Amino acid sequence: MNTTKQFSDKIPETDWQSLGEIKLPAGPETDRIIAAWLKECTRPLNLFEEFTDRITQSMLECLGRALEPERDLLEAIHVVLCLYAPQGFASYPRREYTWGFFRIEKIETDPKDQLLPCNSIELYLYPEGG
Repeated sequence: MNTTKQFSDKIPETDWQSLGEIKLPAGPETDRIIAAWLKECTRPLNLFEEFTDRITQSMLECLGRALEPERDLLEAIHVVLCLYAPQGFASYPRREYTWGFFRIEKIETDPKDQLLPCNSIELYLYPEGG
């Protein structure tokens, strides 16, 4: 099951705005789905392709580390990815800013099944200067 949300609501009490969230089971197609999802979600930022490739690779490496100990349960594990940018990101001209990112990795228990972990990765994009 692949659940995708794309929205640009401001996160309460922060200057971060959500670009999208996806929840999907880990499996053989996960890498391809994540790469396509990140490309679509970052489209409004008009990022250079090299930067988009770098954040995609970072996300996939993080996912690989998170899932490694659970390979025998791979089909039962869900992954939640969240993507954030600063409020008003659309006003940042592509050529005038260098973009950076950081991520937060979480392993949580799925409330429906206390035995299976739910890996959550939050990716935050930000302009470094102009």
